Amino acid sequence: MTPQTSFGRKAGLLGTSVALIAALAIPTAVGAQDETAKVRVLHGVGDAPAVDVYANGEELIDALAFASITDYAAVPAGEYLIQVVPDGATLEEGPIVIEATLPFEEGTMTTVAATGTLAGEAGIIPQVVSDMPEPNAEGVQLRASHFSFDAPAVDIATVGGEPVLTEVPFGATSDYLDLPAGALDLEIRGAGSPDAVFTIPTLDLEAGNSYSAYAIGSFEEGTFSVIPAHDESLAALRVGHFIADAPNVDVYAIGGAVLTDVPFGALSDYLYVPAGTYQIQVVETGVSPEEGPIVI
Repeated sequence: MTPQTSFGRKAGLLGTSVALIAALAIPTAVGAQDETAKVRVLHGVGDAPAVDVYANGEELIDALAFASITDYAAVPAGEYLIQVVPDGATLEEGPIVIEATLPFEEGTMTTVAATGTLAGEAGIIPQVVSDMPEPNAEGVQLRASHFSFDAPAVDIATVGGEPVLTEVPFGATSDYLDLPAGALDLEIRGAGSPDAVFTIPTLDLEAGNSYSAYAIGSFEEGTFSVIPAHDESLAALRVGHFIADAPNVDVYAIGGAVLTDVPFGALSDYLYVPAGTYQIQVVETGVSPEEGPIVI
């Protein structure tokens, strides 16, 4: 089964053309409709207390502890002043340990990470990562971020095996790797070295999902850790036309046609789309949702 859909089961019956929009084109339409962006925050500073995160003066996240990452929050697209203070402190009291103005465009996904050290010379180092997951139905996606400020460039390899990523420096985020689903055991090595310096706890990766793994904290101070995060999932959707006295129909998702000229008795294969909320509209074939009537 591929992420694309056909009416193969009813091919003999249909005798019609079925138009499909690629599944991953739909999220753009979703973002355009609700004009929101998705943002999450990672606390990767090993010697810092829990923090509160403010956006344009309003508290967005409360008591985020080290080695924690939030779920994505949907916010209206636009420019935000992001400020981070110790948990319980006000913006007026401070200290403000991170202050940055960031644009979040509609339809985008962003991870904002606090890295570095509170006490050392490096200071707090904010990282802003653009998240562009494209999960597939058969396997998984995985990427890695090196956010441990005092660790050298690293290689990431399967345990006892060959590196899958090489010479990853501090502050870098890899592209997504396409991998088979299942349990994955990885280790971190100094760049070019065959010796592991850290073994990542087993990652259980389910098909149809995208993941990130963030190396955070201080290697020298013993707060180094790897935090896995779930980025996006696919959902499976299929359509059946079972109303005997209804004409052929077209099916729209967020204003775009995903199936056309669907006759009575047809049942599609599964269409895989990023999990989320979709507006589904069904109209008589050849009639746009603007013209109507919309029957579903």
